Amino acid sequence: MTWSSPAARRARGDEPTRAPPLPRPSPLPELLAPRGATPLGIAAVTAGGVLLAACYLRYRSLWIPIGFHFAWNTTMGAVLGLPISGARIPGLLRAEVSGPEPWTGGRFGPEASVALAAFVLVAASFYVWRVAAEGKMHTPAWMARLLRRAALARTPPGGIP
Repeated sequence: MTWSSPAARRARGDEPTRAPPLPRPSPLPELLAPRGATPLGIAAVTAGGVLLAACYLRYRSLWIPIGFHFAWNTTMGAVLGLPISGARIPGLLRAEVSGPEPWTGGRFGPEASVALAAFVLVAASFYVWRVAAEGKMHTPAWMARLLRRAALARTPPGGIP
């Protein structure tokens, strides 16, 4: 008995072909809704992820993005007692923010505020620009090898695609 992949079995006709499952909507809204997430908050957190990724690409060290993330969460949550992405943890101080929800972030916390979203967007844009200007945005060697192998596998005999 030999083992073969499902794709090989389908190609031989050993297995009935089925349509791929329909894509389902992202579960992100259901996960964040109880925490008071807003579209602005989700955009700001996403821009923060881009900022941390650009920090890694610029310095090629995980310590910078890990340090930024740890410092942010520690300052906001453990020190000031503000919500971090909608989750409240006990803090050394008990900061209370009042004002319109777009400026304070509401239940989600300062990450969903207009001011922080603007700051993170500018910082992420700056870091992405610096990474691109310094030529540090390139395909990693391991991925380049995989892409070359995939391209060779798609090339028919004779070498002309």
